[in-house]
Amino acid sequence: MFRRYPIIVFLLLLSCKKQADVQQASSIVGDWIWIKSIFALPPSATNPLTPQNSGLTESIHFYANGTWKQIQSGITIDSGTYSTGHGDYLPYVGAFHYYYDSVGFYKNGSFVGWDSYNRTNDTLLFRTGLSGRYSSYLIPISGSKIYIKQP
Repeated sequence: MFRRYPIIVFLLLLSCKKQADVQQASSIVGDWIWIKSIFALPPSATNPLTPQNSGLTESIHFYANGTWKQIQSGITIDSGTYSTGHGDYLPYVGAFHYYYDSVGFYKNGSFVGWDSYNRTNDTLLFRTGLSGRYSSYLIPISGSKIYIKQP
């Protein structure tokens, strides 16, 4: 067959594409302590906002069973279930290509919002601009929120 139809075989080989690797989101399972929030505006003595200049403590906990909770100054202020994913954002041709992971938040089985994040070792950075959005579930205005993983 190869000798009779070399052009067909050649075209078939050219048309074969390798499946794109499916990216898995970086795991966020664990206990995370808030260290600061940075907002685009306004510049002030509390931007960045930290536990030291706000008097608040905050932690967020993501469990392997798909549940999460957010605790502020010892009180649970939010909780539910979550799912993670992976995405990318290219604002325009030639711009920096952003790759990010995302977490979707749910309450009673209904989607309530999502955030884009990057995880580097023990640092979890939620940042609105990663996905081309200017607000998110954990950050209602443009900015970033940074957490450190607890052992």
